[in-house]
Amino acid sequence: MLDYNFYKEKLGKKFAIVNGELVEDPQGLLTVTETFTDYSIYLSKIEGKASLIIPDLAYVGKTYKTRSTDCISICCKWHDNQYGTNLQKVYKDTTHEKFKKYFKQGMSLWFEDHGFLKANTIKIGSFIVYQYAPNLPANSHIAICIEPNKILQHIPWKYSSIDTIENEKVFAIYDYTG
Repeated sequence: MLDYNFYKEKLGKKFAIVNGELVEDPQGLLTVTETFTDYSIYLSKIEGKASLIIPDLAYVGKTYKTRSTDCISICCKWHDNQYGTNLQKVYKDTTHEKFKKYFKQGMSLWFEDHGFLKANTIKIGSFIVYQYAPNLPANSHIAICIEPNKILQHIPWKYSSIDTIENEKVFAIYDYTG
């Protein structure tokens, strides 16, 4: 939940979402405002609440929910929209038991079981098994390359974001062949 009093002091300022967190940035996508408008941090005086207002079809600024708006689902959604694939359905059809196995043993297994080939280089549309936190397994997070040196990712319990690739965090690269 966003702190209304904090953002009230930032009225008119811009924020970006970097690695899932809101960061003040004069070039940021979001503006703190008391007007309900897309791509804003909206301050409701009546409720005393601050809320992100993001269009439904946007990829950034989504709240995290396992198996619904998590790292795999947002990457599959982007890929489906760009290439006409049906990876969201493939992911949704994965049972919870199998998903737990993939998470524990490594997300590379999900790719290997679903028509992906391991690649040596990252290109637009490549899925990346990525380490998002040093204390977690290097193979437990997914991102997708959406433009040169940029990934779409959804770090658990943060906001979805478009970030610069940190090559030292890349565990594996997969391209969809199905």
